[in-house]
Amino acid sequence: MAEDNKQSQQPSSNINIDPIQPKKEFKYDFVLTSRFARKDDFEFIYGLLREILEAEEQENIDFREQIELIEKVLEKEKVLIAEVEGVGLVGFIWFEESDRTPFGFDYGSWDQRFLWICNSGTIKSWRRKGIATFLYKQVEQIAKQRNIHQILLDVYLSNKPSLSFHTSFGYQPFAQIFSKTLQ
Repeated sequence: MAEDNKQSQQPSSNINIDPIQPKKEFKYDFVLTSRFARKDDFEFIYGLLREILEAEEQENIDFREQIELIEKVLEKEKVLIAEVEGVGLVGFIWFEESDRTPFGFDYGSWDQRFLWICNSGTIKSWRRKGIATFLYKQVEQIAKQRNIHQILLDVYLSNKPSLSFHTSFGYQPFAQIFSKTLQ
């Protein structure tokens, strides 16, 4: 592909994100870009998020609440979209910047700001092709540009592929939340 064509693929955002070619071990030849989500990406994000939550067998999910959350974050540059040239949207990563105690507990402010990865996902036909790695590297770039030195996230223990991915990408267990269902 011509160099000038690659430059025309630059996403429309205020962060410096370059199109990349996947690593050589991937047999696919595609151009991958990222950009901040727009309102017209709602159906893609909601559909993929719903698939993820159902696969994790999370109970008592209020999807109306998820809809409201997605609508709010689409206006605030908190979701990055991965797009493959000629294919369309293939993944997303949703993150928040905070200094509040993570995990939904309100223990007050921490001594530093961090990025919390709320959710991420890649459509099934594009998994294991470098999409998630690309998005996570973009979020790391955003964190560094904002002088943030820590990224946190949670993973359900039942989600073995996610546990494996995050461990291989350098994330380490930080805390455990225990649960007991009462009869």
